[in-house]
Amino acid sequence: MTLRGIITFVISWAFAGVHAADIPSNSIPEHGIHQDELGHFAEEFFSEHLDEFDIPGAVFVVVANGDTLLASGYGVANRETQASVDPERTRFRVASIGKTFTALAVLQLVERGELDLLGNVNELLEDPIDDAGLGPITLHQLLLHTAGFDERLIGYLARPEQPESLGDYLSRRMPNRSFAPNDISRYSNHGYALAGLVVEQVSGRPFWRYAEEEIFDPLGMTRTAFLTLPLPEWTDELATEYWASGEIARPLVSNPYPAGSLATTGNDMRHFLSAFLSRSEDDASGARQRVLSDDILRRMQTVQYTPHPQLPGSLTYGMTRTKIHGRSVVLKWGSGPAHSAILGFLPDQGIGFFGAVNRQEPQIWTRLLPRLVEVMSKNPRVNVAVNASEASLDPRAAQGEYRLGRYAKNSIERLLSLAIHANVTAQGNDGVAVALPVDPSMGGDFDYVSGSAFRSRDGNRTITFSTTEGRVTHLHMDLLGEPISFEKVRWDESINTVLLALGTVILIFVTVAFASIIRGATSLFRRSVKKQSNRGEKITSWLATSSSIWSLAALIALVLALGKWKDWAQAAPGELIVAATMGTVVPLLALACTVGIGIAWQRSYWGILRRVHYTTCGLALVLFAALLMRYNVWFGGV
Repeated sequence: MTLRGIITFVISWAFAGVHAADIPSNSIPEHGIHQDELGHFAEEFFSEHLDEFDIPGAVFVVVANGDTLLASGYGVANRETQASVDPERTRFRVASIGKTFTALAVLQLVERGELDLLGNVNELLEDPIDDAGLGPITLHQLLLHTAGFDERLIGYLARPEQPESLGDYLSRRMPNRSFAPNDISRYSNHGYALAGLVVEQVSGRPFWRYAEEEIFDPLGMTRTAFLTLPLPEWTDELATEYWASGEIARPLVSNPYPAGSLATTGNDMRHFLSAFLSRSEDDASGARQRVLSDDILRRMQTVQYTPHPQLPGSLTYGMTRTKIHGRSVVLKWGSGPAHSAILGFLPDQGIGFFGAVNRQEPQIWTRLLPRLVEVMSKNPRVNVAVNASEASLDPRAAQGEYRLGRYAKNSIERLLSLAIHANVTAQGNDGVAVALPVDPSMGGDFDYVSGSAFRSRDGNRTITFSTTEGRVTHLHMDLLGEPISFEKVRWDESINTVLLALGTVILIFVTVAFASIIRGATSLFRRSVKKQSNRGEKITSWLATSSSIWSLAALIALVLALGKWKDWAQAAPGELIVAATMGTVVPLLALACTVGIGIAWQRSYWGILRRVHYTTCGLALVLFAALLMRYNVWFGGV
């Protein structure tokens, strides 16, 4: 039996032992939803998709009007021990769903008058963050990802041997504020971590403790906590996580932990779903009102930011709001290196749901959401109405290459932005095709609707374009309610241009190095070879050859480093340090070589062909140095 066959057998066998929480057997007449029907749907869905995506296990919870309709585990929490997923005891890491609780903590302090959403956070911090002269950094911006921070990956994960406080980490590694604030939403884990630090410094408690005492304990979420160092004893209760290869992934802790290091159970999230959906007058203990007041709930469900009026997906504080089959859905999803989860509500129907898996596979939620909304709303599939707009967009104006707006502008991590480019091509006068190699499921064919909105052929997705002075500047998508923006890039920043430039400089460097080797070997066997007449010729020749070899070595180190990009989150690999160090020298070599070649032309060193060859080497060095500088491949960029 093949490895995949064994895994399929294990998962299929595990479904015989589905765990379910102790829940009432009633139906919900006003919604027409029966638990048996919902349970059958969930078991069929997870049985199919755990097998399809090679996911070991999942937990899934649905609540309506304070009643638990479903709380079940599927598959296994650990393939080696065959332990089934228990919704009451198995803890899953839920990645960015932690941001929902970080936003909730901020809103609690806002309601108590201790914080101002529009105030300058630097006035509250012991160690202020550099605002880059772009104006105050506000909690409103942090909760909506509009503060303008760079992306940061290197050192994102905490080292067990070097635990440090949230404040110390952010003082050391907070990304630059490199973009104009309130421009577009650039998803920022560090921005949310900074909001968590504000909660720390205002409340006088570590953020994880504040969340425990002010949110989790009052709601009865006794098995929910942020994972920090040193690792707590309960980590053995975590669902074992697996890479796509099937290997076990050890639980890693993120340094900016308020953004995505939360662990919880299906049963605990059932308490949160119920509190989120309940009415304050029905809460005899008052816990719901203390934790989730009516005003806080309103803020968390009200759209605070949208990149385009025709895009369904918009941001609230800590969550997103979108339309699925004509129904309003408020949700938050998260994806870590080896886990994924989703939290959502159909507020108009009083329904909430939560799901988590112990492997990174967000596609399971894109499959689940439309089908779940169908089941819960008893509605046939309907297209989401797109707001009408008088302005019309010629699909040909949208053609071009777009870079994901979430990227590092001023660090070496900008290299990774090349991996997430989308290409848009016009399809006649009434449609566009979007290609996104990193995730083909986000692309496809889109037909023109109105204004600058296009809808996918299956009717489930909408994309829009922003324009400035008649020129298209951004592409906007909706992924599980999360608005994602791409910036249109100039021709010189396109992937093809970069690859063509790299291919050209590599070819020139190789020919210079090869020619030098040939001349050196020839001189050993031919005594009649004319010796260089002066020192200047030797120096210029040596500069061109050594610079070419140095640049090729730097490029090799960079390629090796990019091959280890998954390790960057723990620390910059040695190959990246070498590439950055060598890259720092390349501009100096380019300058020196250019001066030497200029002298060679002035003094007529060698013949014309050799001078032209060395000139192309000088130009290649200048081009290579420009590329390295654009992508911050220098020691300070790390």
